[in-house]
Amino acid sequence: MAFVRDGKLLNCQLLSPDRVVPDIYTLNEGVGGSPVEIFIHLKTMQVAQDMSDPKAIFLENYKEKDSVLKKWDEHLLAGTANSESWMAQFTPIESNRLEFVMYQIGHTLLVLVLGIIFGRLHDLTIAFFILFLLVTSCHTIGSTLNSTSMESVPFETGIKAVVACWLKAKAQKRKSV
Repeated sequence: MAFVRDGKLLNCQLLSPDRVVPDIYTLNEGVGGSPVEIFIHLKTMQVAQDMSDPKAIFLENYKEKDSVLKKWDEHLLAGTANSESWMAQFTPIESNRLEFVMYQIGHTLLVLVLGIIFGRLHDLTIAFFILFLLVTSCHTIGSTLNSTSMESVPFETGIKAVVACWLKAKAQKRKSV
């Protein structure tokens, strides 16, 4: 999968300083701003009957994926990423902003109606604001400490960033001793 925003590959090579892991926050930023285009490259993975070394098989598969993403980056920088010959091997994932917005509105209305039916609208509102504050603060702390988002589940960015800072401090303490 290739994630492209404003003509720039987000999930470029693993060690690139420009790499952005496309998490749920990154993908949803495109609803009101610059959308993230998603392209997939499907290929059957050949797995031998002898799975004595699955790590080697998956490492080889990863190298191939990394090579495809490197070529994406090169084509984007050269301005040839939209050529028919290059794009023929990829399938774009079509996004539908209206569908996304309607899904969000429908979900919100369903939760509100259930809150009203069960007489728990006040509790629901309090729970929403507490969760909102927790997720927002955790994401902000993590992004500030680590300068990037790492969110695949709520609170992950903050937790990972705090643990990374703690491990870094612990390693520096060991070096100084």
